[in-house]
Amino acid sequence: MQSSERRWSYFYDFHLTPYPSDAPAFDFEDVLNKIEQLWKNGSAVHQYRNKELTIRLKDFQKTKDCSLLLIHVSDIKATDPAFSNTQTGVVRVEQKQKDEGIGAACHVI
Repeated sequence: MQSSERRWSYFYDFHLTPYPSDAPAFDFEDVLNKIEQLWKNGSAVHQYRNKELTIRLKDFQKTKDCSLLLIHVSDIKATDPAFSNTQTGVVRVEQKQKDEGIGAACHVI
């Protein structure tokens, strides 16, 4: 379980190439512009696993040097969160409400 004072950071170098290899090349700036437009329209949302898992772009900013994305993930099949009292050992489970999933977020720069 992740501490409230710590965050994971991953650094990747990657190169996007067309697939299949003979597919037309694309300009990454065009891709970012389309993502930004979806975000502005409120339609930067995709659902997987028969709508059990939702990925949503919550925030998007572009600077001259980079783009910043805040991505939220919500999983309605994930177990309900439980809280354990450190003094008594009593466990309380907080049930998800209708249309709620366990959420997580990440920043992509």
